[in-house]
Amino acid sequence: METLFENVYVSDEKMMREFFRKYSVGPRPVISIITGILMLIELPALVVGIILREDVWLLATMYLVLILVQFFPRLFAWASLRNMRKQNDGMIPETKVVFTEENIQMFEGMVHLTIEYRRITRCVRLKHSYALMTGKRNALLLKPDGFTVGSLEELRTFLGEKCPEIKIAE
Repeated sequence: METLFENVYVSDEKMMREFFRKYSVGPRPVISIITGILMLIELPALVVGIILREDVWLLATMYLVLILVQFFPRLFAWASLRNMRKQNDGMIPETKVVFTEENIQMFEGMVHLTIEYRRITRCVRLKHSYALMTGKRNALLLKPDGFTVGSLEELRTFLGEKCPEIKIAE
């Protein structure tokens, strides 16, 4: 099998955190904004004494939910990198994603995955990487500057031909 494109990188916390924030645990902007507005309305009312003391638990729960939603992506990114280190003798392994004519292969330490092009549902541009989504919450991450064979623009064209039904991020 001939390698058409190859992307090599080492996962970092920024990549993992932005993926978890966007596709796994949040924060969901609408939830954060609504919770924040409600808290801004309720806090002065609590201080003035308009809100009953029984409602303090509701306010405390809302604050806790907002805090958890904001910090879950960081926690999941940290846990994911920690598991990678555990499985690979204390080091974060180099990830190599190889695109051939038939499929996509991912090598990461002791892990080897083969994914068919038909399983890709969309290509999403994140701040520090690209995600080839293979489901609602599963993806292959690519580093834009990590191409050792081919380039990002050529890969976009190739994916557009190979998977014409998916939307490819710019």
